[in-house]
Amino acid sequence: MVQRNHDLDASLIRILADSSSILLLANPSHQTALNARKHLVRMHLIDPHAELCFTSSLLSSQHCAKHAELWYHRRWLLSAAYDANLLAIAGVDSFGPIRFASGEALRQELQLVSRACELYPRNYFAWTHRLICMRSLLSDYLTGIDIVGFIPILRNEIAGIKQWIDHHVSDYSAVHTILGLSQAVFQSGDSFLMGIIIEENLLDHAISLVQGYPSHEALWMYTRTAISISDSQQAQQIQMFIDCFVQPFVQLQCSKTGVEEDLVKVSQYARQLLNRRGISQGQYKQGCI
Repeated sequence: MVQRNHDLDASLIRILADSSSILLLANPSHQTALNARKHLVRMHLIDPHAELCFTSSLLSSQHCAKHAELWYHRRWLLSAAYDANLLAIAGVDSFGPIRFASGEALRQELQLVSRACELYPRNYFAWTHRLICMRSLLSDYLTGIDIVGFIPILRNEIAGIKQWIDHHVSDYSAVHTILGLSQAVFQSGDSFLMGIIIEENLLDHAISLVQGYPSHEALWMYTRTAISISDSQQAQQIQMFIDCFVQPFVQLQCSKTGVEEDLVKVSQYARQLLNRRGISQGQYKQGCI
């Protein structure tokens, strides 16, 4: 435990800072080391901006990029770095809102996440960090705080994640992020922001991908949710997709022999989609292929 004493000997502070950094290099999830460094930041013995640089270096390595505790530590630092006054009330297990002093600071944060996702495929904790940051920006925008210019950021973020999914069709975490962000926008009730999501046409994107790569469950999840947030003008497109693409896979499961394992899985994914749509088996079970 770090002593709450502002008169700590400088050499002891350096030993604590150095030893905790070595521990984190060996084990990025070392909670005691992370908490010790939080205490040093709270006591103004480590600058939060310097600590952000340190964690950025850690998260840029494959060994560290997948550790949830380290991403949480970074979110704590982002809050502390934006408003030093929050340090007086922040505990090691809680922090204030995540904000960025400029668009450049946000751009660097998103680049760090992208790099971590490249280093460690399907990096759930990095994508979750990205989603939490975007939700914080959305919350600020809705309350009249728009330091970084949220609207172009939202456009770029949706377009960028779509492009990522194009090249990483099995990445559940990326799909979860784009859907989580889109759902947060719709839940906000802001018609202008909702219009941005509609313009990006997630339904077209999801359908084109699942038709090209039907064996990837992540794309079926993408399609199910894209359907749920689609507007009424896309009803005919959805019905055509179900009739011409989904139902044949559902019927395929009726076959007793000769069905490859991958096709059986695709059939299960198709049935899940219809079940989510509230279509009973009797409505689509027309026969066997």
